[in-house]
Amino acid sequence: MMNQKGEDVTLILTDLLMPVMGGEELIRTLRAQSWQQPIVVLSGQPLSAPEIEQLQGHGQISWLIKPPALEQLARTLNQALHSHSSESH
Repeated sequence: MMNQKGEDVTLILTDLLMPVMGGEELIRTLRAQSWQQPIVVLSGQPLSAPEIEQLQGHGQISWLIKPPALEQLARTLNQALHSHSSESH
């Protein structure tokens, strides 16, 4: 999908645990292919400080416990998009 429509994607919202490819593997794969869109990760369990640092080591990544409140999700998405656009300039 990213190879075909990646230029149209401004943000990636993903779960951390998925059947075929987990969220962390997805992030590593996207970054290895030079995709720099901000990524927001959803997780059903709290992440430890080392887990958060590991994810953030892959670039601009935010995370939320699911299910996030709608306001919290909107705020996080807005922050991710805003910080990415300010980094791009």
